[in-house]
Amino acid sequence: MSIYQEYLNTREAIEKLQVLLKANEEQCIAELKESKQKSAKTELGTFSLVERKSYKYTDTIVNYEKEISDKIKNKKQLIDDEFKGVIDSIDRNKKDEIEKGEAEVKVAESFRFTAPKK
Repeated sequence: MSIYQEYLNTREAIEKLQVLLKANEEQCIAELKESKQKSAKTELGTFSLVERKSYKYTDTIVNYEKEISDKIKNKKQLIDDEFKGVIDSIDRNKKDEIEKGEAEVKVAESFRFTAPKK
């Protein structure tokens, strides 16, 4: 078996395990709710139900926040416009250093797999 086939087999196994993990998680949640507990301490560790709150604010707050955000973006654009020449100069200097070999190069490798479209 090639290493590529082994890699695909492993990915498929992980996908199946994720489905099983989700089912197990749902069973744990059901058991905790049934026993009216927020957590269960076992020899394996503590399993807990955690609440996360999110809020939907009134239109007044949402609109005010958007207004302030827009003002900040406009100020940022003014600053970008004011320093455009300086930023362009820095970009040109960086390009020159790369071309002259003066800039230090760091190369990082990563691995990526793209499944064929089905």
